[in-house]
Amino acid sequence: MQSLWSLSVNKWRSKQIEKENNALGRKHKYIKDHCDCHVRCKFQLNAKLLPSMHAFLELPLEDKVKQCYCEFFDATSLVSLMMAVCGVCGREVDCRENGIVY
Repeated sequence: MQSLWSLSVNKWRSKQIEKENNALGRKHKYIKDHCDCHVRCKFQLNAKLLPSMHAFLELPLEDKVKQCYCEFFDATSLVSLMMAVCGVCGREVDCRENGIVY
């Protein structure tokens, strides 16, 4: 009687392990296929935006560098970072975006 019981428990355990392995295999395969497809689609969409290989290490033009500096200085100047308190709601708001003049 004991041997029948142990055989049935062993069979049940092996079926449970087999079910878990099958489920994991299907999930991993789905995730792998899904990720590959996602990466491939994203690469195809952005292929036009990627720079060409011969332009990889080219320096930007001097005008472009100056423009970047000007935009940076304009975005981080004291005037652009100035804040004020709204008289209606009491929140701190950006003076530049909201047109507040002192």
